[in-house]
Amino acid sequence: MFKSYVTASVMSLSQQSVPLPDRIANSEAMLLGFLEEKSLPFTLVPDLLDLVQELSKDRKALNGVRIHRNSAAYKLPFGVARIFENLVKDLKH
Repeated sequence: MFKSYVTASVMSLSQQSVPLPDRIANSEAMLLGFLEEKSLPFTLVPDLLDLVQELSKDRKALNGVRIHRNSAAYKLPFGVARIFENLVKDLKH
């Protein structure tokens, strides 16, 4: 997913000679290209950008994240949802 963009940009943008405005423009283009490629609404840009910025704070953990669609379909209702259900129960008591 989006690997062709990432590989090319990471290799070229890791060089210190690329000015910050150009690196920012490239990041914006990658984000918008991803939304367009997946037919997602552009209204997601602010929330997706916030998510990406938050995830990028822990680079080591982010590099270890591996979620395929099957495991995502399982983890959401049986993992994340259960945590929120337990939290709501605890808050009610």
